[in-house]
Amino acid sequence: MIPWFFKRDEVKKFLAMNKKRKSLSINNLGQEIHRLRRTLDERIRAASHEAENANRLLTKNKIETSKETLRLCSIHIASTQPTMNAYVAKKLEFGLFEAMSIEGFLMPQELQGLKDNIDFGLYSSDSMDELERIIRHESDPFADIGISISNEPDFSSV
Repeated sequence: MIPWFFKRDEVKKFLAMNKKRKSLSINNLGQEIHRLRRTLDERIRAASHEAENANRLLTKNKIETSKETLRLCSIHIASTQPTMNAYVAKKLEFGLFEAMSIEGFLMPQELQGLKDNIDFGLYSSDSMDELERIIRHESDPFADIGISISNEPDFSSV
């Protein structure tokens, strides 16, 4: 199965780029990831600040003001989700593009085609399946002749 992201237009365009443009594209993605990370850190700091304020107000027994501050904290937390989704998507894209920029990278479809053309000769590629079948049907030769072998010594006759 070929993952869906190999079919995206950005990926196809990236493969067609020369080394310099690939490097530039990866650097731009790195900068965008850094910007998203800064935004996430700012929102997390703001939510943390509001939570600390709510805690301080609660210790001073200002319950209504504390509730309002907690509401602001929850708004900050909720506002991080789209940014976090974008951050994760860009990190995945960055990792994919880094791997694709390595000299000799081939798309998975091409690798499947190469595998089909390999002549294994005497090597059986299904040998692991055959071995598993043999082991599954294997019987204990000692049990077949009535001998019981255990790991613990039998001292009852001593």
